Amino acid sequence: MKIITFNTRGLSDFNKFRRIIHKLHQHRPDIILLQKTFTNSHTMLDLNHIRNIWNNIWQGDIHLSRHIATLVSPSLSSTLIFQSPDDRIIDISLNTHTNQTIHIRNIYAPSGGHSSTQHFWDNLPPNPPNPLIVGGDFNKTSSISDHQSSQGSRRHPDTSFISHLFPSLIDLATIQSQQPQFTCFTNRVNGWTKSRIDYILIHPSLTLPTHRCSTFHMGADSDHRAVILTYTKHKRQPTWKVNTTLLLKPPINQVIHNILNIHQHPSAPQDWDTCKKEIQSFCSSIGRPVSRCRRQGIKNLTNRIRKLQNLPSPPTSTITTLTNRLHSLESQLSHSIAIRSRSKWQEEGEQSNAYFYRRFHTLRQKSDIPQLYSQPSPSPNTNPSITTDPNQILNIASQHLTSLWNQSPLPMPTPLSAYIPHLNQTSINNLATHITPEEIQTVLSTKENHSSPGPDGLTYQFYKIFQTPILPILAKIYNQIAQGNQPPPS
Repeated sequence: MKIITFNTRGLSDFNKFRRIIHKLHQHRPDIILLQKTFTNSHTMLDLNHIRNIWNNIWQGDIHLSRHIATLVSPSLSSTLIFQSPDDRIIDISLNTHTNQTIHIRNIYAPSGGHSSTQHFWDNLPPNPPNPLIVGGDFNKTSSISDHQSSQGSRRHPDTSFISHLFPSLIDLATIQSQQPQFTCFTNRVNGWTKSRIDYILIHPSLTLPTHRCSTFHMGADSDHRAVILTYTKHKRQPTWKVNTTLLLKPPINQVIHNILNIHQHPSAPQDWDTCKKEIQSFCSSIGRPVSRCRRQGIKNLTNRIRKLQNLPSPPTSTITTLTNRLHSLESQLSHSIAIRSRSKWQEEGEQSNAYFYRRFHTLRQKSDIPQLYSQPSPSPNTNPSITTDPNQILNIASQHLTSLWNQSPLPMPTPLSAYIPHLNQTSINNLATHITPEEIQTVLSTKENHSSPGPDGLTYQFYKIFQTPILPILAKIYNQIAQGNQPPPS
């Protein structure tokens, strides 16, 4: 759930509303809580008319009052369940994609002084049931550090009002930082003040480990900052992929040979991982700059060709030369994309989707048995009889399956191992012999060069290019594992 709360300092200007939504849209919020919407307006408000105008910008649900507005994403459905008589509190129920009901309360507390603010909180209506999210401009600080002033003045914080009024909710901003960011900056002739008076409180069941609470500067539209409760998706560390085209260059090839020669006598299978990490580190150090140069070269050549083609008299020979160079770079790029796509398949795997399920379901419904042998051949020289009658085919299948289920089970004293085939002694002796480099080479020759690389990112082509130094290393490691040593992590 992504929530934003923001004191707008007035939204009578439709262009300001448009501008604010445009700024907040980049965060892709599910809920936007706005305060001080029309507090300073001295005219009669037609909230239905305002809602219709706002719907031109925000297509989701809009719950609106004089002081606050709650905007719900078009992908969610919501219902207004409570609006306070003073228009400073709006409660809605939200139906999520998982059919979970969440209650959200938007609050704009009075800012006239300590007495009016305290009266508001003393008479706060009961909270909706959990899971609950509460946000808004509370006009109240909860810590001494929540208010700073150039004149050194201090607000008297109420350190217990959150735990007292919202005992089951948490303030992520205070959990993530001992001194949360201020949400309002007031600049006057005689000085400035920084205050944290805007909050988002959330029920623990709705939080994710990646949830973060931060503030966002809204420019000149308000002296408040938007408070954003959002989450980030942990990106899986991409698997490294070796660029095999670099391996054919003599200097690079020689360095990798030297690394492999150093590790010719592994004392344990884990030594192979150490060798591969050294190879990966070296190839990465040269591969990334080459990739950046290739991308930049494609961009530069494309722009140069475009400019030459726009000339009154385009130089055809130069354009042809540059086009050939561009074609070569793009071919190399296509090759690297193919390697990355195979690695991505290895990382994420193939996932069935609704399309394949529909295809499977359709084929299963349309599949049938057009004809079936109704009975076996009475003699070797005659053909068995075939039936195409659907009812007869169903009866034959039913009788066959019934006969299978009615067969007597295996005798209980018979151990299951009696039905498992065993290898003869010659095969057992062959399997017990040491693994040789020649056997590994035979298996390696059957593999495709650019099959999906494993976690180490080394394709079969890498093993084929360096098979002379690698095969003895692998043979020693495989025999160590066969003797009971722990395999390497990769």
